[in-house]
Amino acid sequence: MDDDVTVRDMMSREYVGVSESDAIADVADVLCDDEAGLAAVVRGSRPVGVVTAHDLLRYAAEDTDGATVGDVMREPEPTTAPDSPFVEALDLMSTQGTRRLLVTDEQELVGVLTADDALTAAASLLDNGVVEERRPQFVGTNADGGEIGGELSDDRARGESGYSSQSVCESCGTLTRDLQNFNGQMICADCRDV
Repeated sequence: MDDDVTVRDMMSREYVGVSESDAIADVADVLCDDEAGLAAVVRGSRPVGVVTAHDLLRYAAEDTDGATVGDVMREPEPTTAPDSPFVEALDLMSTQGTRRLLVTDEQELVGVLTADDALTAAASLLDNGVVEERRPQFVGTNADGGEIGGELSDDRARGESGYSSQSVCESCGTLTRDLQNFNGQMICADCRDV
């Protein structure tokens, strides 16, 4: 992907911002009105947490009079800078296991990058020819536990490897091409016959 594409190019500058003292019911109304799944909890312009629609669901059936965002918020999502390369932000989302990043400029919240933004941006970049063709990569570990990796050969990149259609039987651990689902497990012919 083009390293000139930054988070600023792809992030959403519109986000729901709330304070810790806001009532839960009010925040739920705002999230519904804006069709948003996340509200950034800010002190001034600095993010101190997040609250999602999912977080508010558990309080929906309870008596929440007097409950505030501060009572239900969680730690803020990972942050990235607006001038960070877009590919680094995607990598951060992947390694942190999150669907969104808060975009901060010197601790000031300036936007949000969501997984939906990333997919839309990646598709747009593909359509515009910005993304260059790259040979697929592999990553693994060697016998000593060290990480290895590199480019796949032309045959493996096209899926022409002898292992491309093989999988491991969940019952006996045999590497085979003929697996079938049996009682919720992918098993080989030998295990199906037992």
